[in-house]
Amino acid sequence: MEIVTEPDFRTPHHAAEFLKALRTQVRYVGASECSMENGTMRVDANISIRPKGTNQMNTKVEVKNINSIRHVSDAIAHEINRQSAEVQAGKAVVLHTRLWDPDKKVTLPMRAKFEGPCVPDPAVKDRSLELNSSPVTPARFAALLKMLSQDEINANAAREVLTYLFDSDETPEAIVNARGFKQVSDAGDLEAMIDKVLAAQAAVVADFRAGQGKALGFLIGQVMQASGGKANPKMIRELLMKKLNAAS
Repeated sequence: MEIVTEPDFRTPHHAAEFLKALRTQVRYVGASECSMENGTMRVDANISIRPKGTNQMNTKVEVKNINSIRHVSDAIAHEINRQSAEVQAGKAVVLHTRLWDPDKKVTLPMRAKFEGPCVPDPAVKDRSLELNSSPVTPARFAALLKMLSQDEINANAAREVLTYLFDSDETPEAIVNARGFKQVSDAGDLEAMIDKVLAAQAAVVADFRAGQGKALGFLIGQVMQASGGKANPKMIRELLMKKLNAAS
């Protein structure tokens, strides 16, 4: 469970007292032991300073994974002093993440807020493109996701359509219709495929009824194969379960 507060705390003491009250309440209802030392509670503190007499907050800095309430208070106090010194020296506070060193009693830079082990998009990298020059614009990608969310296509078809979006200026809808990616969601058509699979896979059906959960996945895969990858997997599962339970 993650709890995110508004920027309501004005002092390190205020933040520490809030954490004590929160810990007491969570313990009282039995949701967690909230032991910061044992790792069942952690705190990320976002600290920003503001000019006295105004409500204009400066850029925040996040101190992550603090493991005691005392350390939270100390880290906030240190950051207030560190950021104030930066501003007084004419430097800008830069958005980034830091860690608290309890031995040295200082915060140390961890990484820039939006840096880290990001995975480049493969649909873009293979074509030596940048995201801002990709032919898959936000609007075209959103249209593809809409078709997926509305069960007009399944996930396998969506991957295929995405590939075509890089090589064609057609809309996702046009690609789906022209290349036969439309999902099969007709119950009658799916039941006919399921009946054929069940008849051909009697041994796997017996395994399912004997409690082997993997058998269901195999049967779903067989129906998907029979449909050429176009069937609605949610409906396949529902119809399969209905037939298997009815015959057991």
